Amino acid sequence: MIRLLHTADWHLGKRLKQQSLLEEQQLFLEWLLGCCVEKEIDYILMAGDLFDVANPPQDAEQMYYSFLARLGKETNTKIIITGGNHDSIGAVNGIRPLAAAWDVILVGEPFPEDPSQECFPLYNRSGEMEAVVAATPFLREKDFRLPEGFEGDIEQRLTEAHRVHYRKLADHCNEQFPNATQIGMGHLFADKSLSSDSERQVGTLNGLPLDIFPESFAYVALGHIHKPQSPQENRIIYSGSPNMLSFSETEYAKRVVLLEVSATGISSIESVPIPVFRKLYDWTGTFQEIQEKIDQFENPEGLVPWIKINVREEKIQGNEYANLLEMIQIAQQSWNGSAIILDHSLQFTGNHPQAGMHQAAVPADSVTPELIFDSTFHRDHFEHIEILKEIFDGLIEEIQMNEGGQY
Repeated sequence: MIRLLHTADWHLGKRLKQQSLLEEQQLFLEWLLGCCVEKEIDYILMAGDLFDVANPPQDAEQMYYSFLARLGKETNTKIIITGGNHDSIGAVNGIRPLAAAWDVILVGEPFPEDPSQECFPLYNRSGEMEAVVAATPFLREKDFRLPEGFEGDIEQRLTEAHRVHYRKLADHCNEQFPNATQIGMGHLFADKSLSSDSERQVGTLNGLPLDIFPESFAYVALGHIHKPQSPQENRIIYSGSPNMLSFSETEYAKRVVLLEVSATGISSIESVPIPVFRKLYDWTGTFQEIQEKIDQFENPEGLVPWIKINVREEKIQGNEYANLLEMIQIAQQSWNGSAIILDHSLQFTGNHPQAGMHQAAVPADSVTPELIFDSTFHRDHFEHIEILKEIFDGLIEEIQMNEGGQY
């Protein structure tokens, strides 16, 4: 029997509203080391988005390398890491010369012409092979291998490319490891899955159909969607991200998935909850309702909590944005660093000509790209606003990373 731990979307080095997540990411990796020892994990399957950007910051790389070194020294756990849409091939494959010594398997790019480079046998602690993993990273358009003469739009091409790729891997596993339980890995947006606002859209607006995965795959470990979920119960599963990467992720618990696998199949699948290292709060209400939340707030245990305030009023009464800034300033002073309001928005819900004119009252030094976006693309009046906001936030993140955290 082999014990596998499925995780994904670490996004090491990510910043949320210019604040580094390295503290909670380090705490997660410490917890993961302890989990591997306590639960006698044989293999970690990390299904993409190891880093948040293609050229990760040095402190994120150092944290990652330290984790791998400790995993090899302090546990009996091996790890298989595949690249995601946020990762560069070089960032994932960078330590390949050391990988064998650390019991690390790295697959930063797919090998459409050589399935053996993505298929790895898994052994129990007695040295017996019981499973094989088809470790597929994120497929980019340059990786598409389509049947000769295939025609179709981008969505059909994307679907067929994934189906062809996984079929080749399954055929290879059937031929080379006929008595092993097959486990698939992928980093993609699958049909019947629900995203948060912290994933960048990949491929098309529709999810890839679940039948791209061959029936021989007893389990498919997916990455890309940050909310834990199962597009196909007990078989096709997103572990979700281990840390909260946006304020939209405050409503659900984080987890890793523990599998017990033998040559005869999967005997158990269990969600293992991850502790909350930093609480995020997403408050929406009128000025009065938000003020009540501020007055009643009690600090939780753990790292300094971060708060997002969304004021929603029906009508413009005066200089509401200045009032919002004053409310935030007073709250921050009273909390004295024990909690931080990291983000805020102001929206008028009434259907009247002045609904978008509050921007004029905003002090010049307080205008941000996000505020301009919110006032320009009023949520009630633009179709696909969430997708536009997701793309916009991704661009802002890239600019911040390239310019040292500044706009």
